[in-house]
Amino acid sequence: HSLTIIEDAAQAHGAAHGGRRAGSTGLGGFSFYATKNVTSGEGGVITPNDDAYADALRVLRNQGMRRRYEHVMIGENLRMTEVAAAIAIPQMERLDEINAARRRNAERLTALLAGEERLTLPCAPPSHRHAWHQYTVLLATDVDRDAVVAHMDDAGIECGVYYPRLVWDHEAYRRNTSVVTAPAPVAEAAARRCLSLPVHPGLDDGDIDRIARELRGALR
Repeated sequence: HSLTIIEDAAQAHGAAHGGRRAGSTGLGGFSFYATKNVTSGEGGVITPNDDAYADALRVLRNQGMRRRYEHVMIGENLRMTEVAAAIAIPQMERLDEINAARRRNAERLTALLAGEERLTLPCAPPSHRHAWHQYTVLLATDVDRDAVVAHMDDAGIECGVYYPRLVWDHEAYRRNTSVVTAPAPVAEAAARRCLSLPVHPGLDDGDIDRIARELRGALR
């Protein structure tokens, strides 16, 4: 049907499915926000697999100019600064190393939390390469997530809830005619039960052990 695929790969730096990297199918969009596997503080990168798209994107990001004061389309000022690029490029060169550290931390968490009946742990099928941007568990339905978060916070461990509400639960979209609402009991349950644990490469084995120990304690 001559369709263009646009991939939201914002959190998937280095992830792959069946040997094909995220962001390589059509137009891939990656975020360089502060919490991502690669960061420049803010901004991001687009990975087109078509020269015409790449050319158009370069013009659009540069106020629609192909050359200075030669506007060939209506664009915006979306240029990444040299400073931001200088921060991101060395991380891109170390992406495999960064993700390997995240993977080791995720595997250690899984081993330490295995058998905890009140948790559903994440897993990656053999055909996938997970970027482990987050390590997200599902709490049992009878667990008070707020109490767990408070316990972890008291222990100095910051956890995240990604994401606490569905799209149409937000005021900006609740009555937006472009948003189709429908019963979504599985998504609603996941939003109530999800909890993301630290897994970033700055953690050592002792940190991971403490995270697992405190979480088990919070579930007692």
